[in-house]
Amino acid sequence: MGNESYCRITDDLLCLGNKFLEMRFDKSNGNLMGLVNKLSNTEYIADPGGAIFYIWTLLGDKRRPPYANDTESYKVRYPNISSFKGFHTETTDEVSKLVIKHILLNSIHVVISLEVAKDSELINCFILVKNEFDNIHVGQVVAVGFPQLHGVRIGLRHEDDVLVRPNRFGEKISDPISKAGTYPTNICHCGYASMPWMDLYDKNGGLYVASYDKSLILTELESEPIIENNTIRLGLRKFAYVPPGDEWKSEPYVIGVHRGDWHWAADRYREWCESWMAKPVIPMWVKECDGWYGVGLHQENNSFRDIPAIFEEARYLGLNYVQFWGQMIGNSCCYRFYYPDPYRGGPEELKEGINYVKANGGHVGFYFNIQAFDPRLPELKEKYRDKIPPDVPIPDWINEFKKYAQLHFDGSYVRQYPGQTNASWSDGYRIMCLYCDGWQNYLLYWILEKYVKEYGANAVYVDQVSSPPVTYCFNFNHGHKHHGALVQGRVMFLKKLAEEARKIVPDFSITFEGNGDAVGQFGHMHLYTSFSTQTMYPCPEVFSYTFPDDIIIDGFANGWSEKILQSYYPEIKHRRWTEKDVLNRVFLLGYRFDLCLYRRLRKGEDFTEYARKVISLRRKSKNYLYDSKFMDDIGVEKIPKDIEVKVFKYKYDNISIVNILDNRDKTSGFEIILDCTKLGLNHVNKVKFCTIGYEKEMSYCKEDNLIKIAVLALENRIASIIFWSSK
Repeated sequence: MGNESYCRITDDLLCLGNKFLEMRFDKSNGNLMGLVNKLSNTEYIADPGGAIFYIWTLLGDKRRPPYANDTESYKVRYPNISSFKGFHTETTDEVSKLVIKHILLNSIHVVISLEVAKDSELINCFILVKNEFDNIHVGQVVAVGFPQLHGVRIGLRHEDDVLVRPNRFGEKISDPISKAGTYPTNICHCGYASMPWMDLYDKNGGLYVASYDKSLILTELESEPIIENNTIRLGLRKFAYVPPGDEWKSEPYVIGVHRGDWHWAADRYREWCESWMAKPVIPMWVKECDGWYGVGLHQENNSFRDIPAIFEEARYLGLNYVQFWGQMIGNSCCYRFYYPDPYRGGPEELKEGINYVKANGGHVGFYFNIQAFDPRLPELKEKYRDKIPPDVPIPDWINEFKKYAQLHFDGSYVRQYPGQTNASWSDGYRIMCLYCDGWQNYLLYWILEKYVKEYGANAVYVDQVSSPPVTYCFNFNHGHKHHGALVQGRVMFLKKLAEEARKIVPDFSITFEGNGDAVGQFGHMHLYTSFSTQTMYPCPEVFSYTFPDDIIIDGFANGWSEKILQSYYPEIKHRRWTEKDVLNRVFLLGYRFDLCLYRRLRKGEDFTEYARKVISLRRKSKNYLYDSKFMDDIGVEKIPKDIEVKVFKYKYDNISIVNILDNRDKTSGFEIILDCTKLGLNHVNKVKFCTIGYEKEMSYCKEDNLIKIAVLALENRIASIIFWSSK
């Protein structure tokens, strides 16, 4: 078969492949029987015979349509030998195609198309669902699980398999079979999942599964360990709505095989995104800033009169951006009615504080939540009832805002934080649908009309943009065709916010919680939470490497955990991790510094002085670093144990930056070896070493394509090395 793609039919199997891979299906029922990486001669399906798709149908026989029963809302329907209706193949000079057909419940037609080009490691996959039911009580299709890869294991052993997923910023799980139960099996795109792809690999190569969906229908990533046979099920699920009489054809999915580790998969996903996603228009001051000083105005008895002093604290640290939480009524960081708290000075004193920051060349932002609403409104705490001017609109749940709320299949409201027994109120916030003009208008009114136009803010922090809870919305009065419209709604809103804000403040900045691919088109900084307790297997490099142009800010705003910091270094025992270690990792990864520690940072305090030194060190390399591509550890050939090195390639000249973090118990001098070819440093002519309180040009040794650097002991554990090379 040489270099061609092919479809081959045997007595028992349907085979689709090329020189890189072969995928095999049972000829009698269409189930998956094998997937071979020909590059490494490795079989990926250890337990064959699994169905390649499933669907969910709604059960609404007890409720008025379209809503489902409140006991069992849906049924999962799998294909079987009775539903199998045949196959056909197509082959051209460039592409081979296998088509598999099923009819479920005698009425739901499903057509699977799998295509492979002769020179591609990727299989393009499509699914068509045509619903010929005439009974809406049992015939609404509300989810499509495809592709489904059952029984996956890379080679003969599971112990050396590694699962990389975009859980938040990224997750790297060694031996995911043995760690079953320690991580969520399902993660939803734009909630836990920042991107819809995942990769399972070992030293010989891996398996890449992704959704290439420009329509952005809500996607669940599934990675379920099957401990009975030491395999894992990898799959994707779309919340597509296919009622009786309708049909839906998917955008492409891809299945890929490769040599090497997860970086190959990230490269493929980035290539697809760059083919259609817009690059964010980032204000120059955001590109140049080193981070923010974050303060909760609801803490430490702060008021709006303290804003000038807080900004001066930021300037002492070396920052010119202050970000505030808790500016609104409610005495918490994050209440959902945004009138400036009268007990902290109200709108007039807020404006005075903002004006001080701007008059001194600074930037100031405030907190908003993209999706959560308090259904007790317009009821306010008694102390506020005569403090809100009559011309200020107080949102009303019963008479308006309940129309904008997301609904479950059974018509109940989607909630955030329900059942908190330690709270005075435990019913939870309601999650609102971003597809609704009414909800968008509420947010735009407070952000743009009030805080930007009237009060003068020039930045905003939007909470929960790429963070749970994230789910479908089964209220079609909102205007969405599919109930999986959450990502679509977020992108629509952020695009409108960015465009309208720039008309008022041309260099306006939007930072949002979490990090995400599609939403990142219209944001300027992503707030990572890589030190909080959201995964035991954090790997923030996953998103940073996939989207190296996106600006990440990381640190303390969502709290930090010594346990999570320890999880980065499982082999380092008996170490007490501190706030300084958080700062060091942010430095290592080239992120902006999130200095929101739930307390004011005072001059002369130990951490304040250390943060000031780290920010000063960052300035030694920032002119190159902030215009560089994050390369993770690609090109690092040898480093001592417990030392981390991250590489950045400057976009405009042959310059590379290497950041170093030494986490050894006792620091001492050491050697690092880099591959010049991978770093574009074939003709190095200058090397500069920078650490806290010290910088100098360094000597180096060049042997073939390797460069060796002898690094002095790092008293404060961190350093940057800048390499200049002629072309």
